Amino acid sequence: MTIREFGTLPSGKSVEEVTLSGGRMKAKVLTYGAVLRSLELDGKPLILSFDKLEDYLANDAHCGLHSGDFSPSIIAEGLSDASWQKDLHQRVWQLEEVSGNSVLLSCVSYAGEKSTANAVEVSCRFTLTHRDTLRIEIVGKADKPSRFSPSFHSYFNLGGGSHVNHHRIMIPADGIVSGKADSATSQHIEDVAGTPYCLREMREIGAEQAYDHDYCLRMQRLSFPGLSAVVQEPESGLKMEVWSTEPGVHFQDVQGHEAKGPAHLSSPFGNRSGICLEPRSWQKRAGAREYSEETMSRNKPYRQVTEFRFC
Repeated sequence: MTIREFGTLPSGKSVEEVTLSGGRMKAKVLTYGAVLRSLELDGKPLILSFDKLEDYLANDAHCGLHSGDFSPSIIAEGLSDASWQKDLHQRVWQLEEVSGNSVLLSCVSYAGEKSTANAVEVSCRFTLTHRDTLRIEIVGKADKPSRFSPSFHSYFNLGGGSHVNHHRIMIPADGIVSGKADSATSQHIEDVAGTPYCLREMREIGAEQAYDHDYCLRMQRLSFPGLSAVVQEPESGLKMEVWSTEPGVHFQDVQGHEAKGPAHLSSPFGNRSGICLEPRSWQKRAGAREYSEETMSRNKPYRQVTEFRFC
């Protein structure tokens, strides 16, 4: 385990990078936004990333971010405004605990900050296990009942090539969320059977279809991680399984992005260069039977566990 200064923000705050090792894996985590900057298996890079802090500041929508995301459709009366979590990926997190294979980061939003009369504590632990697994545990607490929907955002490329078109993928979901994200009444669950979005059996991602959808895996969150997705790189045979407590997974490819700095991989950070699989609570329609509040309080903490298992 090593800790080094990665850079300095325009505000003068220092950003640190923690290097972890476990089994055949190595990871580098930034205190800026709890970004996973690097993930390697036997020295082989698995995610898209940048070498400089300035590139993360210029491209914060592209890379490994841990952030909260809320649609206006699920901001409800009686619950604290969730605007505080919009900038989790732009904050400098506190380094709480570090060991050879694990790091714990925390972030606090104090009462009155960002116009929220609430005190919110969020922690994120990255752990590399001896079974070639990256485990991410997110915990949230709040003085007042608050909605919370964090997601881990990183783009994977298991082959290291210029695109992921030949990667194969499986998501065991029967439906996707369809409709406008900012309208609770227009959203509905669309059956994927017979559509290009059906990924219930392993298939090549391909170059024709763009993906940016919430897949509905199950109706409720789990106490222990369940299978959410499988990705395989055909040439090497390397496989990644995504296991999570969350009821959905957002599948997104790199479409229409042009990075403003050099990517860590030899290929540009451009179209189809990586895929993102974000376990999270899929947007449920307010007033519908399947609607399930994702709330946290001081006596009822929120806890999410996601594992990226490689074999």
